[in-house]
Amino acid sequence: MGRKVFISVLGTGFYMSCKYTREGFVSSDTRFVQQATLEYVNANHWTDTDVALFLLTDGARRNNWNQEIASRKNIRSGEEEVYHGLQTVLKDMALPCQIQELSIPDGRTEEEMWDIFNTLYTVLQEGDKLYIDLTHSFRYLPMLVLVLENYAKFLKNITVLHISYGNYEARDVESNEAPIMDILSLSTLQDWTFAAANFIRNGDADQLNELCQKSLQPLLRNTKGKNPEITLLRNYVNSLQKVIQDMKGCRGINILDGNNMTRFLNNSQLLRKATIQPMNPILEKIKDSFADFMPSSDVRNGYAAAKWCLEHQMYQQALTILHENILSHVCELQGVDYRNEEERNSAKQALRIAINNTTEKRLEVDAEEQKEKTQELLQQKIIASLASTFIVTTNLRNDYNHAGMRSNPARFDNLINNLKERIDKVYELCM
Repeated sequence: MGRKVFISVLGTGFYMSCKYTREGFVSSDTRFVQQATLEYVNANHWTDTDVALFLLTDGARRNNWNQEIASRKNIRSGEEEVYHGLQTVLKDMALPCQIQELSIPDGRTEEEMWDIFNTLYTVLQEGDKLYIDLTHSFRYLPMLVLVLENYAKFLKNITVLHISYGNYEARDVESNEAPIMDILSLSTLQDWTFAAANFIRNGDADQLNELCQKSLQPLLRNTKGKNPEITLLRNYVNSLQKVIQDMKGCRGINILDGNNMTRFLNNSQLLRKATIQPMNPILEKIKDSFADFMPSSDVRNGYAAAKWCLEHQMYQQALTILHENILSHVCELQGVDYRNEEERNSAKQALRIAINNTTEKRLEVDAEEQKEKTQELLQQKIIASLASTFIVTTNLRNDYNHAGMRSNPARFDNLINNLKERIDKVYELCM
C-alpha cells in the first residue's frame, strides 16, 4: 500500500490569519493554508511512513519556514507582528507523518523549471497517494504539478486523491473564514479526456473502467456520500464495457439484438444530467462513435459493428462480423431465424449459387420448400452484391485466421484495404 504524500509550495508573502472551511470543516485559526489543509485531509491520522513534503525556495525558507522566525513586519500596516514560521506550526501540530523539506530554485529559467520537475519526481515512490495544495504555487508551477502528476501516474503508478486551493481572497470578512476549493475534478477531467481519446482511437474502454473504479466523485455534481449519480456512472461504464465486449468477442446475436447498445445510449443520456458540464462533450464524443448503430434489434447493427471494429483496428473482428452478418441478413430476407445453424447453412448455399451462377444444378438437390425459398431470394437485386462481398470476405478471413500461411498470402495493407472497400460497399447498399 503506497504512502500518503502531502505536497505544498511555500511562498514568501506575509500571510494573514483566518480559518479555512469546506463542507462543514473549519480549520484552526492560522496564517498557513498548509496547516488548514493537513487538518482537512486528516493528516493527524496518518502514519510514520507517510510524508508531508514542502517545496521551499531560499526566500520562502527565510521568510516563512524557519523555526527562528518569531516576528515579521506586516506589509500593510507597517507594524511588526508576532509571526511564527511554518516549521514551528508543524512541530506544534505533532503530526505522526514525516515532515520533509525540498529545496527548489526560484524557477526563473527553463533549466530551473526542469530542475523543479526532476527534483519533485525523484522523491515520489511507486504507488504514492498524493494530496496536493496549490495555493502558493507561483507562475507556471500549478501547470508543472499537473503535468508531473500525469507523468508519475504512468511511470510510478501514483494516485492523486486531493488537489485544493485555499482562497483567502474570497474570505468572509465578518467571520474571517476562507474557502478551501477542491480542484481535483480538473485533474480527473484530464484523466477522462485521455481515456476517452484512447477509446476513440483504439476502442479500449479499460482505462475508462479503471477511472470509474478509482475516482467517481469529482466528476459529479452531488458528491456528498453515496448518491444516485455514482451508480449512474458505474452503470454507464459497465454498459460501455458490454458493448465493447460484444465487438471484441464477435457476439453477433448481442450486436444484432441491440440490447447492450440501447442500455449504453440510455445511460449516456442520463449521465449528461449528472456530471459537471465539461464532461458532457467527452460523453458525447464517445456516444458519437456509435452513431451508426440502431437502438433496437436490427441486422444493420452487424454492418455498423464491422465498420466500428475496422476503425478501431480490430481487423479480425471486423472480417468475422461482416462475413457472418451477411448470412444473418440473408436469413432475415428469407424470413427465417438467423440464430438457426441449419438456416444459416441454407443462406450460405444461396449466396454461393448467386456468385457461381449454378442455380439449377444446386437447386436440384434441395427440398421443394427450400428450392422455392432460394429461387425467391435469388430474384432480389441485393443478393448479388451481398454474395460478392461474402466470397471476398471468406478469402480474406481465411488468410487472416490462418496467419497468411498459404501459397499466396495477401499483403497486410491490401488485406485491410479490401476489407474497407467491402464494408463501404455494404454501407452504400444497406445503411
